[in-house]
Amino acid sequence: MNKKGSAIIIVLMLVIISVAVSIFFISVSKKMIKSSNLLLDKLYAQVGVESELEIIKFYISTGERKFDFVKNVSIRNILPSRIYVDGREQIIDNNTKIRVVDTGTKFNLWMCDLNYLKSLLILKGIKRDNVEVIMESIKDWYDKDSIPNPAGAENFFYKRKNLKYVPRNSKAIQSVFELGLIKGLRNNNEAFHILKKYSVVSPDWHFNINTMDACMLSSVFGISCEISKVLVKRRKKENYLFPEDIEKYMPKNRKVFDPFIYLYFPTCVFNIDVVYKYGEAKSEKSCLIDFCGKKDVAFRVLECE
Repeated sequence: MNKKGSAIIIVLMLVIISVAVSIFFISVSKKMIKSSNLLLDKLYAQVGVESELEIIKFYISTGERKFDFVKNVSIRNILPSRIYVDGREQIIDNNTKIRVVDTGTKFNLWMCDLNYLKSLLILKGIKRDNVEVIMESIKDWYDKDSIPNPAGAENFFYKRKNLKYVPRNSKAIQSVFELGLIKGLRNNNEAFHILKKYSVVSPDWHFNINTMDACMLSSVFGISCEISKVLVKRRKKENYLFPEDIEKYMPKNRKVFDPFIYLYFPTCVFNIDVVYKYGEAKSEKSCLIDFCGKKDVAFRVLECE
């Protein structure tokens, strides 16, 4: 009887061990299947975002540019009848979201007046003392001498911090991200993220009053935030603004519109952000593309990440 009881116990233990091992392998298999599916989703998402970006390139390069959008003139209806270029998010389908921003909505770091950047940071709530440090440090980054401005920084500051770089001493800044190297903007602080959002490095640029947001209108033209918001609402209703709509609110000490700097139509250079979701995965692509067009190419990709 004892032998039979022992045998039953041994059998039960073996069964329990077998069931436990089976459960373990089933669990591992499920995780492997889930990982494989997620990997496939990621691959599909990466392919999808590249495909959608190519479609948008074709759409914009062949489309008709209006005040704040590009009209689809293609016989193919893959994308909607218009793509807005004022930075609003557009849902293309269940998988795709895009955001196209005309560079005329931003400050070109190669050309714009630094006083505009100063006004923007103050409007966004950055303390004036910090803004002064940032502006003078940017000037030192641009100018050719090695003498720092009172609140700025030249070679000595960066070497003292044991950093492996010094000011460029040129306006030929290579990327918006280069701002993050400058005194007052280092360590991804709030001011850097504001300038990153509102800045661009572009070879072909002018301000576009029909895609600039309220903060940009106030920073550039010296009008109040309240007036800028009213103008933006009016633009959404009527689809456009003209210089005289803004000039009547500008301070008397501000210059009137320069037609070579302020235009009503989008520039030929756009920031394009594409988000493509497939299953459990999501892929994002951001590019700066020049659609001015040359004899041999319809567009040039200036920057991509």
